[in-house]
Amino acid sequence: MPDPTDLEDYLNACRARVESQVAFFREFADVVSRVDVEAGGGLEPMLESLEGDYFNNLVIVLDAYFSGRLPDSRPAGPVAVEVSALRASLVDGEGEMLPDAAATSGAGRSVLGLQAGDSIRLTAQSFARLADAYFAEIDRLQLS
Repeated sequence: MPDPTDLEDYLNACRARVESQVAFFREFADVVSRVDVEAGGGLEPMLESLEGDYFNNLVIVLDAYFSGRLPDSRPAGPVAVEVSALRASLVDGEGEMLPDAAATSGAGRSVLGLQAGDSIRLTAQSFARLADAYFAEIDRLQLS
């Protein structure tokens, strides 16, 4: 079982990396939006597509950060289950929420509220909300 101090340090490092990635995208989107206005438009659809791909991929990274690092003796909370279900759906479901994943994530109490068959296209805002809830849950369940 990992030392709780090491796990807390790791959690904080992961949280900082995720916050940095979200901040980077927001800065990038701001620059693109200003350039787009100056250029007369046309970049917004590409930025929206990039945003979905970028944050969908960060869900996979988020899940990977703690895969196999947490004590098996403690149950996963609902947000960790949702993140795992999203990862499975992104990897195996071609970007749509898989029925089994939707059932295990409990769409009624999930952060994003996605149902089976829903397209997974996270935004900076929805990903930040999910990541904040995920880190808070890990902090509460695994480090207390």
